[in-house]
Amino acid sequence: MARVSLHHKRKQPTTSKSDGIETVSPASKQLETDDLYDVPVGIATDRGGKLNQEDSYFIGGKVVERLTLNGYSSAASGCFGIFDGHAGDRASRFCAESIFPRILEQLAQESTVNDAITNG
Repeated sequence: MARVSLHHKRKQPTTSKSDGIETVSPASKQLETDDLYDVPVGIATDRGGKLNQEDSYFIGGKVVERLTLNGYSSAASGCFGIFDGHAGDRASRFCAESIFPRILEQLAQESTVNDAITNG
């Protein structure tokens, strides 16, 4: 299982590489995912006129055997989310940390992706 970082962007990210091992700041959480694909993904954030970055994001992947969304079906799926902060970062962090794990739990129980998103 690979570890996928669940990030909350700050003014200066605290990620470093040493001896080929990437470390993530303690405030970041990680989810377990199946390590089938190595796809490079990039992000950029702008805090605008705010003193602190209030936005959060989620980058991850999970193999879901029966995923069909808008007529597209694939054995592998990726989850990407960008969440806007509202008078702080609590709402965006909650969404980044909670939404996709809940949807994946529902996918194990529900028959459609729409049901999993609605009930997750």
